[in-house]
Amino acid sequence: MLPKVTIGLCVKNNGPTIDLTIKSILKTNYPTKLLDLVIVDGESKDNTLEIVKKLLKNSNLSYNIFSDEGKGLSYARQIVVDNAKGSFIQWVDGDHIIPKDFIAKQVKFITRDPKLGAAEAITKHVGKNWSSKLEGYTWLYYGLRRTKFRELESVGSAGTIYRVEAIKDVGGYDLKIKGAGEDGDLSRRLRKNGWRLSMNPSAYYYHITRQNLKDLLKEYCWYGYGAYYVGKKHPGEVSPIRFIPPLPFISGLRHSVFVYLLTQDPISFSLPIHYSLKRLAWIYGFSKAYISKYGW
Repeated sequence: MLPKVTIGLCVKNNGPTIDLTIKSILKTNYPTKLLDLVIVDGESKDNTLEIVKKLLKNSNLSYNIFSDEGKGLSYARQIVVDNAKGSFIQWVDGDHIIPKDFIAKQVKFITRDPKLGAAEAITKHVGKNWSSKLEGYTWLYYGLRRTKFRELESVGSAGTIYRVEAIKDVGGYDLKIKGAGEDGDLSRRLRKNGWRLSMNPSAYYYHITRQNLKDLLKEYCWYGYGAYYVGKKHPGEVSPIRFIPPLPFISGLRHSVFVYLLTQDPISFSLPIHYSLKRLAWIYGFSKAYISKYGW
């Protein structure tokens, strides 16, 4: 018998992409009666909620809409956990497109092992300009690499299915986290409590990548800021050393050869520059968190 699944959708200013996300959710072939959708809005300033309500108004999908009251992503995810009707939460972001069999594949994979706390799906990035294409190639490399490991040290929330029992077992999300890093923190606590984390090589989804370099660098700065808190909470598990120049350039050079052999796209040789810029943004965010004593 198939289990009930909650789709967790945390959104914030996703007006340009949210219609594609909602439409893909509505096309899923997982039984509608076994799904519920919990949407948490991060006080969007655009028409995100208007689009969401319009598309869901005449659907058969059970849904609820909440606000994170400006308290951040970790708080938003905990709202989903607290209101989940399913045994599992499949996280979807406001810039994702999921195939119709995505949820079914995720459920099939995670139910094979009762100690599997979370299963991450493969990300396929959508973008046509220089920055977005290279970001896609970055995750093409890492995605293929991660599928070779039975056990993962950490999984992201994006596109990942979690066992609700596992999240509650470790006390839920850390509400002190205001930005990024909530998934890294949760992953480490899950592992310490004996839950396994894995990649599901049979399931993939599309991520509409940041379409300009400025927005992408802001995102990596945000990641770095959040990583500082996680590193402070879990000593020895987050190291900024590998992001310090020239190491990102060297990594990008190595990865560019792999990507070129796979895609035959000459733009892949720009990866060393792309890696270096992103890692500098990450280091900037990490340093900013240190200076502001985030989490002290």
